[in-house]
Amino acid sequence: MEIIVNIQTIQEFHKIIRVPMHYYENNKLSFEYMENKFHPNPISMMLPYIEKTPSTIGYIVTEEHLFYGFVRLDDMPGFYVMGPTSAFKPTLSLTKTILKNMKQSIAGDNALLWYLSRIPLYTESQSKSILSMLDYLVNGKIGRNVNRVHIFKTEIAKDPDLVIMPAVEHINNDLERTLISYVEHGRTDLMDLYFDKLIQGSGVPQVSLIEERAIKNIFIFSLGIVSRTAYRAGMPYDMMNETTDYFIMQIEEKSGYIEVIELMKRMFMSFANAVALIKKASINSLTAYKIHQLIHSRLHEKITPTIIADELQMSLSYLCRHYKAQTGKTITTYINEIKIDEAKRLLTATDMSVLEVSAQLGYASSNYMSMVFKKITGLTPNEHKNAHVKGIVKS
Repeated sequence: MEIIVNIQTIQEFHKIIRVPMHYYENNKLSFEYMENKFHPNPISMMLPYIEKTPSTIGYIVTEEHLFYGFVRLDDMPGFYVMGPTSAFKPTLSLTKTILKNMKQSIAGDNALLWYLSRIPLYTESQSKSILSMLDYLVNGKIGRNVNRVHIFKTEIAKDPDLVIMPAVEHINNDLERTLISYVEHGRTDLMDLYFDKLIQGSGVPQVSLIEERAIKNIFIFSLGIVSRTAYRAGMPYDMMNETTDYFIMQIEEKSGYIEVIELMKRMFMSFANAVALIKKASINSLTAYKIHQLIHSRLHEKITPTIIADELQMSLSYLCRHYKAQTGKTITTYINEIKIDEAKRLLTATDMSVLEVSAQLGYASSNYMSMVFKKITGLTPNEHKNAHVKGIVKS
């Protein structure tokens, strides 16, 4: 009678969460809770790991960033399996990978994509909360640990070129604030500092022992933060989704550490550039928009009205008159404002000297940058940096 009650309860629970669920007893499938079906179901690949682990409640995150969870019954030889869930929309590239791992024909990629696309998106944290609720429904227990089950592949030990990385739980707060600042304020350069710290093991979750897969998972993790930050900063929802989908598809096509890192830089820059243009180009002139676009794309190079006129193949005098009429300021003034805004960030967020910052921003000399800096901010670069340290000004 207890199992019948559980079945009815789980049916109602499934209607709410809309995630595929299976009940196994004595290692045999007894019930399915699914709005749609795909056979063979990807969950079958996870069963050997679930059967071997002693954990009562646990979950697995695959190399494809799919979440599968399970809850054992305390007093019976059975367990519930939930999944897959993911925080990201599925792609055809993802479905092909899953089918290859299942040793199935990739001809079924569209059918699997259709199946996965109808499962709601859940973050890892949300999926773990669902597992805890499931444990309460079937076992009456609250607050038990939800343990992660790591997948170890036998090939790892045989490959001397594979790099084993330790797992950590969450992103370092300082790095997260830096990342959010880059995107939220449209700061399009010096992402290298962030990447260097990121890659040196300073706080992003690793869910694979393979270096390439680990850095891909860093990419996906970062993409989630970047896209949400860009949306909050004013990036249109449809544009945010399209950009996210593009990079999700691109990352699975990359192979090798260098390709993944290069795509990661492109991803960061794309969102930061989009926000920068939204914030800085809120004018109706297409010409002014193109001027802003060029300035932001070459923030770390020498950029002048003459260079911009040559790039746009327009008369310098017309370009300057048009821009001044549209914005109320000169092109040179805007260039300096943007460069000094970036200089302020570099001086307070990095260990770079005034000389290094001026070179990074394409100024002819540090003295000239200091003169422009004081004209705009009222302080010299060193005065600004010292005031920031004392908490008098913010970057």
